[in-house]
Amino acid sequence: KKIAFPQKILEFGCGPTLHHIFPFVPYVSEIHMGDFLENNLDEVTMWIKGQKDAHDWDKYISYTLKCEGKTNPSKEDLETRKRETRKKVFKCMQVDARSQNPLGQNLTETYPIVISCYCADSATDNHEDFALYIRNIVSLIEPGGLFILACLRNAKYYRSGSLYFPSADVNEDLLVNILKLDFPPKTIKIEVKELPDHKEQGYTSIILAYATKNNSK
Repeated sequence: KKIAFPQKILEFGCGPTLHHIFPFVPYVSEIHMGDFLENNLDEVTMWIKGQKDAHDWDKYISYTLKCEGKTNPSKEDLETRKRETRKKVFKCMQVDARSQNPLGQNLTETYPIVISCYCADSATDNHEDFALYIRNIVSLIEPGGLFILACLRNAKYYRSGSLYFPSADVNEDLLVNILKLDFPPKTIKIEVKELPDHKEQGYTSIILAYATKNNSK
């Protein structure tokens, strides 16, 4: 079944990365990137502007294209996806999941689709904050809109290089109970992906989820 994607999308908590947005590029006309840290947004902006010292995301674009059916993506295939992405990223803005107005006091914009990957669960070490952050993020989704989420599963921390960061120890039951506050239970879909090779990084699985808001919300 082909999904009809909306024209505008927000990635909330993008970090200094772009790889989560590449699959959506062909289906949308406008992409907004949000993160709490200005330095992260600077990294994204460097790539959008095509600066030479920006991170190289080509292998992630290639993987995206392979998932879409291109067995051996050509250099031109990669360049086309890069051009499309750079053309469609309209905003890079600071956001705060702790706030009831995550985009800031003067912004009340809502979106037909919001994606948030390893954001709320990586910003706290407890369930209460995690629930608050998720609910603030989903407040940005318009009625009938779609929320796509990824988080670490059963992880109290994660490691990046030599640095350790907190994680909220999320499991699928906790996540469903939180999402049910804003989404009809029948629209909530959860998938657990086992990743045993990531044990040294503090986790062995992740949770992938999506849910659709009521049109009346």
